[in-house]
This record gives sequence, structure tokens and C-alpha cells, in this order.
Amino acid sequence: MFELIGTNQHQLKTDFITWVGDNSAHNVWDNTNEEVAEYTNNITQTLKDALGSDSKIQIFPSLGNHDTWPVNVEDFSTPGSNWPINHVKGNWTGENWLSAEEAELFGQYGYYSKPLAFNPKGKVISLNTNACDDLNWWLLDNREDPGHQIAWLESELDQLEKDGGFAYIIGHIPPRGCLHQFGVRFKALMERYQHIVRFSSFGHTHSEDLFVTRAFNSSDAIGMSLISGSGTSGGGHNPAFTVIEWDKEFMVPINIHTYFLNLTEANAHPDAAPAWKVLHDFKQEYELEDLSPATMKEFTNRMYNDAQLAA
Repeated sequence: MFELIGTNQHQLKTDFITWVGDNSAHNVWDNTNEEVAEYTNNITQTLKDALGSDSKIQIFPSLGNHDTWPVNVEDFSTPGSNWPINHVKGNWTGENWLSAEEAELFGQYGYYSKPLAFNPKGKVISLNTNACDDLNWWLLDNREDPGHQIAWLESELDQLEKDGGFAYIIGHIPPRGCLHQFGVRFKALMERYQHIVRFSSFGHTHSEDLFVTRAFNSSDAIGMSLISGSGTSGGGHNPAFTVIEWDKEFMVPINIHTYFLNLTEANAHPDAAPAWKVLHDFKQEYELEDLSPATMKEFTNRMYNDAQLAA
């Protein structure tokens, strides 16, 4: 996958890559702090090697629930105390990755924001969703705002509003799977700043999905999020990744193309190069006029009532 992106970055018109976590093997209680950090650092170096030293592609990573140790667990009471985070941030620092200031914030609690190079009015905001993981026992001690992340997010969105900017939010666990208090406060910010947050991407489930965020007091669609498929075969899925086309000025998604690797076919021809193919073109496959929240709401309702479309 990295080789495909690296050798075809101009063909794919790749400006930036979002990487939404879960980098270590899921042998959970059998691994260690060192092993978890090593997986992330190895993938980081593999990506750097594939893209090449002259690449101008920005990389925006996020932590998954398998990227701290033990799995799902992170203590937010003391900034900078998480071992894997502090043994990853150095490799995520540098040209096209995080600046020293951004890496310093990331090292405290595992979240950061960074301007987009091709349109500095926009920022990618990378959340640490370990702060809302319902299996993170440390949150029993602080469910109000672990790591002050909600307060920080509100400040980021408020400043973007004042500056006439916009945000693209990424993270690992989709907010619909968050603890109630975090989830409600997050949704309130998404409604308040729906004109600022243009799109969101998450992972965690190992399969491609999408969801529409609705307002608190109406059925109006206020946002749309993509859950990307996994780059590995975990869960019995074919590896996949998505290429999103953006409007450069307003940073709204225009279309989404999903690429996949047929493992059955690849295993039958072990000497051949992996054949990544387009699984679907969202607008063409689902007959969509655009990817606006309102259109996606109509699409999900149509899918709910059409078994053939859902299949």
C-alpha cells in the first residue's frame, strides 16, 4: 500500500495522508510498552521510506486504542507521562510531519492540530480518542474532560471561526462509540461549529462505514464522517484505503474512492505484484449529487429502506 502511494503520489494527486491509528498487533495483554511503540515507529519509517526524502506530502497521524499500553488504557492525570507516546513523538517530528511545538503538545496528551500546507486557513485536528474509550479504566477518575481535550478543541474551533478558517477532524474511535459525557460535549461542539468542521475521519472498526451527525433538537444533518477500512486483513477483511477529493478553497469532500487488495487473488498469485483496485467511487456507485451532510442523510435513509442498495 505504501509503495503504491509512494510511486503514484502524483497520479493519485496526494497532498496529505491521514493515519488514524491501531498500529500494533492485537495480542493485547501479551505485548509491552516497548513493543507497542516499536510497531508504530516501524510503520512510520516504512511510510517515510516509501514516500521518499523529496516528498511534499503532509502526514497527519492519530493514536488508536492499541497504540498505548495496556490496550485501551491511558492515564490523563499527568501530562507527558505516557510511555509509548513519548517514544513515538520524536519519529513524528520533522518536515511534513509535526513541528516541534505540535509534537510537544502531542507528547502531553496525544492530540494536536496542524495547518494544511496547500491552504493554511484550514487545520487538521487530530484527537486522542483514548479520552473517551469506555474500556479506559482511568476515565473513572476523570470523565469531565480528560487531558483538557474538549476545552482545547473548543478553543481551536473558536480561533478558526475568528480567523475565517475551517477544520478537518481525525481520530481513531468514532465519537458515536465514546463515553456519554465526552460524546455529548463533542457533539455540542460539532453543532456549534458545523460551519467550521467540514469533514471527519475515524477508524477502529476495521471496515468502511459512514455516519451522519444530526442536531440535538431536530433531524437536520450537521456533519458527515467517514470510517475508513483497515490497511490490514484484521477481522477477515481485505486491506483497503480511501482517496478523498477535496475542494481546495472550502475544504469540503467532493468524492471518495476506496481501493482494496483482493487477498484471495493475491495468495493465488504469490509472485505477482499486489493488485490494488478501485472498489467504488462514492458518487457514481451510490448516485450522489455531492457529499454534503444533507445529501448523505438522504442517502443513509435510502439505504435503510432499500435492501438491495444496502447489500
